[in-house]
Amino acid sequence: MKIFLLVLFAAALIGGFVGGEVMDISFSITGAVIGVIGTSAFILGLGAYFDTQQKNNAELSPEMRAIFDRMITGQ
Repeated sequence: MKIFLLVLFAAALIGGFVGGEVMDISFSITGAVIGVIGTSAFILGLGAYFDTQQKNNAELSPEMRAIFDRMITGQ
């Protein structure tokens, strides 16, 4: 969670300065907000995509399940 917040903070800084450069001011709050929203939507979208990919492959064969059960219980 800390890394996610650090990435959003960096996106806010970069977006603020880029937006400020476009509008000929030093820092743009609008650019910072757009940077944070865009970055968080991208990261959360990737998380949702990979979560659905993992759920599609979550089914294990009975043989593999038995191997993992033996590894966990030590029997």
